[in-house]
Amino acid sequence: MDARWDGKAAESAFGYFDYTIRALESQAAALQKLHEEYLLVAETVWHCAKATADILKGILDRLVVLGLTLMVAPFIASSGAGVFVSLGLGAFQCAKIISLWGEATQLMTKVQNVLHSSIGVMQSMANDPAFTTMKMPVIDYRHPGA
Repeated sequence: MDARWDGKAAESAFGYFDYTIRALESQAAALQKLHEEYLLVAETVWHCAKATADILKGILDRLVVLGLTLMVAPFIASSGAGVFVSLGLGAFQCAKIISLWGEATQLMTKVQNVLHSSIGVMQSMANDPAFTTMKMPVIDYRHPGA
């Protein structure tokens, strides 16, 4: 205890803050693990958002090509092969759009699995002895003289 303090107020303050420090130190490992899980979730969601944006850009590109193909189709219909080329290109674009949508769905499913896994880890930490060994004080520090 600090030599400049004496009496009941000093002992009360020392006891309260000493206990608080020990409680925080006892939870450091568990809080570090929780920190790592939160970082995993944040990084996963960020990468998912970036990948989803790229997939949506790909879908938009395919829709533009499909639209152009459909607009040009009547003009090249006079040639026999032009109709089939136009329809084939349109069908290819539709198939690619469906494929890209499937990729987005798979990506979301994988991200949901990571999130559910991380939530499970975080919930299991409630039973971790590091969190239950030494609880934080439940009341604020009250100066005995105040």
